Amino acid sequence: MFPVSHHQSLPDFTRAASHRALRRYCGVSWAFSDIPNEIHEITEWPSANHLSQGETQVPSAYDVKTGKWGYQITPDMDPVRWFKLLLLKSEDIKQKMTRDSIHIKNATAQLAQAKPAMRATDIVGRYLKELWDHTYSQIEQRLDIDSFPLRVAITVPAIWPPYALSAMREAAEIAGIVGVERDMGATTLDLVQEPEAAGLSTLFQQGRLQGVRVCIIPLYGPDTSIPSNVKQKGDSFVVCDAGGGTVVCNSHTYRAKNDYCPPKRNTDMPTGCDKLPCHLNKSVLP
Repeated sequence: MFPVSHHQSLPDFTRAASHRALRRYCGVSWAFSDIPNEIHEITEWPSANHLSQGETQVPSAYDVKTGKWGYQITPDMDPVRWFKLLLLKSEDIKQKMTRDSIHIKNATAQLAQAKPAMRATDIVGRYLKELWDHTYSQIEQRLDIDSFPLRVAITVPAIWPPYALSAMREAAEIAGIVGVERDMGATTLDLVQEPEAAGLSTLFQQGRLQGVRVCIIPLYGPDTSIPSNVKQKGDSFVVCDAGGGTVVCNSHTYRAKNDYCPPKRNTDMPTGCDKLPCHLNKSVLP
């Protein structure tokens, strides 16, 4: 969760929770920037089965023919899945097993056969629109959301190339998350790397860990529970995202106190690779 330091209370929405966000499942949570410990999960997803009403994550599936999505999908439908990966060029999907997956092939075929033909950005945008509209309506039941400026964060893989990040921003605009006029000003959109989002969320929820030097991205704003001496100029740290398919490691350095530097080096290797320690030393560490 990424609470935003601001002089005025404003809801901050953080989208997606894991490396497989928009591949298998997606989740949304929100909080006020000045009460970051109170995180609210979005639930009550539109569903063909009432048993899924309390779920905090919704399947990343969209039926092109009917416009149904998530838990609305029924066994007689043939929905598009894993569509986030279609934002990448085939050669940039590094795992052959994923590249040749039936889900990828089916999604590609359905988009090509759609009338009119759809791009990957279009299908991602349609799904995000359903997700965003439901999120907006859920929060609207609790407060006058139109009276607040909004900051939205969408998590993305750490190794995504710039063109894929641009495609995700375009999808967010298609969804109406950004690019919509609001009395409180335009919505701010941040694309946050998944390893940092997951790592920071874990540290934020557990508080200060004994014996662990905690580095917090300034997006959190001042936090009196974190000692200031862990964020000195020259401090470096590594964030490791040990996922089901790959292990992604990023190294970071503070250029000055509280001045967070984006990933300096990045490496990813297949899960279980026996060369990972050596590869990490060469690619991440000085």
